[in-house]
Amino acid sequence: MPDTSELQQLLDFTQEDLAANRVGQASPRQIQRWEANRQATLETLERGPGALPAILTLVYLVILGGVAVAFFYSGGFHTLQVALGALALPVLAALGFVLLLFVGLIPFQVRRAIQAQHARLAALPPVASLPIEVVAGAVKTRSSYNDTTNSYWYDVCVGGKTFSVSKAVMNAFQSGKPYRVYYRTEGRTLHLVSVEALD
Repeated sequence: MPDTSELQQLLDFTQEDLAANRVGQASPRQIQRWEANRQATLETLERGPGALPAILTLVYLVILGGVAVAFFYSGGFHTLQVALGALALPVLAALGFVLLLFVGLIPFQVRRAIQAQHARLAALPPVASLPIEVVAGAVKTRSSYNDTTNSYWYDVCVGGKTFSVSKAVMNAFQSGKPYRVYYRTEGRTLHLVSVEALD
């Protein structure tokens, strides 16, 4: 039977938590911890993006400035003048205006995304009302590289359910071995809450 002591530490559950999970409930300790985590996330979102929009705007301006300088010194402007004649400057001005408008909208886009995330989280039912669900079977672990975020994703698959986990949690499972996994569903996300090995 696989040893689950490392999973118990990584997922932060006790034998008392596991006993409650077996009957489809969260323990008082789990509820308190999850509520605190949710409240902390809501408070962070309420504080807003801070300096992030300004940093993103500055980064985009530096990139655009670098592209403009490279375009000018590489002869691109001269080529455009030859091709468009008197229309070259108006075309470049219009393109520059559109790009600057895009950069100027970044702070509003970031704030709107954060507000939407806050609204989704605030609309979720109370943690205490979420049932603890269970699935059992042989575990399959997998990792994949995400080109968009330039990072690895780690998954644990069991009984037709897929859980996104940390690398440490994934490695703590023995792929191919049977487990009973207890989890809660929050929005569209499945959260592992406790685990026990099966014979």
